Parts: sequence; structure tokens; C-alpha cells
Amino acid sequence: MKFISKISGKYPLAIGSGALRGEIIEILESVGLRGSFEIIVSADEVINCKPDPEVFLEALRRLNNLDSISEAILSHECLVIEDSTSGIKAAHAAGMKCLAITNSYSAEKLSEAESIKESLKGISLKEIEDLF
Repeated sequence: MKFISKISGKYPLAIGSGALRGEIIEILESVGLRGSFEIIVSADEVINCKPDPEVFLEALRRLNNLDSISEAILSHECLVIEDSTSGIKAAHAAGMKCLAITNSYSAEKLSEAESIKESLKGISLKEIEDLF
């Protein structure tokens, strides 16, 4: 939660998930992070699921339609945080970089990501910015 709080004012945040919208909202509200994400795109809002990039491209499209975005965000300027191999493939297919978290798979299986961490705890903003 500290990581999300740290970056939510500095960068626009979106969720592109294979979960249903209601599930996403429930989880975000239970941990007090609903207000940190400007855009949520869920499985029930896209036709193709990961590894297709549709969910990430739709999240980016919606971000770029926000009044608070003065200059278009490009795909290569985006970082996807993922815990699955199909998510990494989807991020790359969308032209985005990926930080993988070893929640579901080992670091070896997530090796296609630009960076791999055990969790978001202790990740600094500099580490994120260095990926670009």
C-alpha cells in the first residue's frame, strides 16, 4: 500500500485486470486504495483476455481521455505490474514495460519482465524510473 500511495499523486494509475469489476472494487475498498486509481478496466469490459493486450490498451485509452492528462501518454511510457506470464506477454504486446511480482509464479517463469521483485514493499520511485 505504501508503494501505491507513493506513486498515486505523481503518476496517473490504472488497473487492467482479468478479474471482474466488482471484485476489483471490493478489494481496493477493503484496503483503502480505491481513490488511488483513476481508471479500472476489468475482464467484463473487454472482449479478449491476456495475453491479448486489449485490457492494457483500453486502460491507456481511458487515461488519455481524462481531463487531468494534458499530454498524451504513450504505450512505451507505461509500466505494467503483473504476476503472470500471460500478463507480461500482454504488457509487451501493448508496447509497455513490465515489473513482475512473484505472487503466482517463480522469478524464472517471469523472466521476460524488465524487472522482477518478490513484492512491492521497498521498491523506490527511482527503481521504477530507472526502467525507462
